[in-house]
Amino acid sequence: MDQETEVVEIAEKPKRKRLRRYYSTLHVSFELGYKAVEVFKMLFKEVLKEFCDEVPFEIHMDKLVIRSMDVSRVKMANLVFPKQIFEEWIVTSKGEEVNLPIRFQVPLEDVKYAIEDVGKDAKVRFDINVAFVTTKPFIDVEVRNPPSCPKCGRSTTWNQLKADANKRGRKPYKRGNGYRENYKCQCGKRFKLSVYTKKERTTETAVDEQKSTFIITVKEKTTDTYSIKPIEFLDGADPLPKLSPDARFKLNAKEFRKKIEKLNKNKDIDHVTLVGSCDKLVLQAAGDLTGVTVEMDKYSDILIDAEAKSGEHTLKLSLGQLMCVLPKKLADLVTIEYSTDMPLRTQWFMNLESTVEFFLAPRIDTDL
Repeated sequence: MDQETEVVEIAEKPKRKRLRRYYSTLHVSFELGYKAVEVFKMLFKEVLKEFCDEVPFEIHMDKLVIRSMDVSRVKMANLVFPKQIFEEWIVTSKGEEVNLPIRFQVPLEDVKYAIEDVGKDAKVRFDINVAFVTTKPFIDVEVRNPPSCPKCGRSTTWNQLKADANKRGRKPYKRGNGYRENYKCQCGKRFKLSVYTKKERTTETAVDEQKSTFIITVKEKTTDTYSIKPIEFLDGADPLPKLSPDARFKLNAKEFRKKIEKLNKNKDIDHVTLVGSCDKLVLQAAGDLTGVTVEMDKYSDILIDAEAKSGEHTLKLSLGQLMCVLPKKLADLVTIEYSTDMPLRTQWFMNLESTVEFFLAPRIDTDL
């Protein structure tokens, strides 16, 4: 007897359509020469080490920004270099449009190693190539009609009606899996609310870190090339503090730092209080056994200028942290500005068109 064979056709599941990928690249190249080389070398060797282990680069179309906050979030560096200070500045893209600024960080020690011994006649070139992958998927978006209350303007996301009463009022809506319901706003207004979903195309861009490169080329007696990895890309930068200073002082950077260094040598003293007015700046430092007061008069060799609102303005700071935001060699002049119990801002004035500023949180003593 012939055995009957039953043939069952299995419907194949439709294959999910693979998203199309769009590839693009961003090329950034800038070259330092003469004054800029010396400034970058000192900033990377002596200054930034107090703020970060990974140096963050933020590339704009017309400037380079390096902004970093230390691990304890007590102090911040904000360095802004316009493209005019570079001997060459190139920002180009290929493929899909690239949105600037772009932020990434590389190990500080690797950058220091590349430029720590360059001379004043050297040329230092940075070449950064960033690879992007873009997809444009569809996502479900909820639509609420009306989106806001016609009476008070509140969003229609919080229905004041009880859940059971709300369910009884639901009716099928003609679009997909949408529905209509009775809605009561917080202002008391009642109306019909329609809710449904629709498809919307979005754009998602990711960085291909494996294909991105960061290269430093130093041209002096020889041509040395340094390729640095890994490159870690960042979503955003720390915002700058919003300050409204009550006192501002312009100082001889070298002489003022000497005074702070001398105070810092006293092991009994770990903090200093600034007391500023429109005609002088006073440093008050006291430990368990020692007390020191330093008065600087307006228009003196050390305090070049002073501006302040009426009265005295005080700020207590850690001596060790204050040393980190004062220049050693790069600047001849420095300004400090502050309000009572608000962050201190210092700005260095150098022989280079740039913004080099630092922020330092006040020391606040708490009684246990």
